[in-house]
Amino acid sequence: QRGLPTYETERRLTADLARRGILVERGIELVDLDQDESGVTARLQSTAGGSEEARFAYVVGCDGAHSTVRKRIVLHTTLIRNGQRINFR
Repeated sequence: QRGLPTYETERRLTADLARRGILVERGIELVDLDQDESGVTARLQSTAGGSEEARFAYVVGCDGAHSTVRKRIVLHTTLIRNGQRINFR
């Protein structure tokens, strides 16, 4: 069994968000973020050259293993395999 191609997954998610009244903005890049106990401050840059800071309760990184979100958050994961504990950061 094969998964959905990325373009189809993106199309479906975008359509579902639109049905819920949520607009997906294209051409916006997350350049940095700061996380604290009450949320996330994101620094954004548009392909047109504008920039802004925005505050969110959550930020989701869906742009792969080299995601800016993944690089900037403190994430600890523990995997237990064959009785051995492996910690990732």
